Amino acid sequence: MKKLTILLFGTVFFALITGYIESVYADHDEGTGGIFHAMDEVAWEQRNIIGSFSCGWTNFEPEFCSKFQYQIHLQTIIRNGDGHLINVNESTSTAYIPHKKTDEIFDQVFPKKEIVTIDDIKYEKAQFSFTPDLEQRYVSLYPVYSEVGMIQIEFSDESVTKMHEKNKMYTNWKLHYCDDFGKEHGMQCVAIFFCLVPTVTLEPSDTVTQQWTILRAMN
Repeated sequence: MKKLTILLFGTVFFALITGYIESVYADHDEGTGGIFHAMDEVAWEQRNIIGSFSCGWTNFEPEFCSKFQYQIHLQTIIRNGDGHLINVNESTSTAYIPHKKTDEIFDQVFPKKEIVTIDDIKYEKAQFSFTPDLEQRYVSLYPVYSEVGMIQIEFSDESVTKMHEKNKMYTNWKLHYCDDFGKEHGMQCVAIFFCLVPTVTLEPSDTVTQQWTILRAMN
């Protein structure tokens, strides 16, 4: 079991736990094909979030959609602490890391798939339901696959008090892959799949059920 030990004070916790790879990338594998390949945040968003927007669920031309290997749809269902429905949202403003590790995770996390055809393009379709707990929401870390065993996060007493008292806003949801990336990068969790959503404020007792639908184009 790998442990990420974090003493969280104020708003600095974000950088302490993830390295936040959306803004800075470096190579992990040899050569230029590493999972931390050099892209800044704007280039990554232009290539993935804007490019893959709504393919498979709206009327984009097949020639446009065929450029992107993955098409992603996320439905979020939010309920209060009493179980009453607050909000349902659906989004296709999504992104993914174009790397062989993404394929490996897709196969490992989603073993059951069905074949669907959309606009003459065949896809493997996988669905995944995930309800992040309060601790995961507090640090924006959602590990669904790990090469190093269970991920455990330790919080300071002050952080535990804050997470149970303070509301928090969310603008995106992610699915993370965690691994020990060696001497240079160390233990990190990488957002393999990413989805922008309308801003929502959650109370600590609220629950968020995520239904991810991910399509992978077949060669």
